[in-house]
Amino acid sequence: MLPPNSVVYTGCVGDDELAEQLKAANKREGLHEVYQVKNGEKTGACAVIITGHHRFVDFLPFLEFLAKGFILQARW
Repeated sequence: MLPPNSVVYTGCVGDDELAEQLKAANKREGLHEVYQVKNGEKTGACAVIITGHHRFVDFLPFLEFLAKGFILQARW
C-alpha cells in the first residue's frame, strides 16, 4: 500500500454533486487531487476495467473540456 497522497488523480470536473462525490472518495482513499473545475458544466465519467495486468480506460465526455496545458501547470 502506498502512503496517503502519493497518487494524484487529475482531470476536469463540473461544479456538481458527482464532483463532490469524487472528491469525497479521493479523500477517503488517500488520493491527492488536482482538478480543473468548469462552472455550469456537469462532471463526465470514466470507465476502468482491470483484469490481471491488462488495463482499459475510457474517458467519457468531459475530457474534451480539459484546457490545453492544464496538466503541465498543475502543482503535483
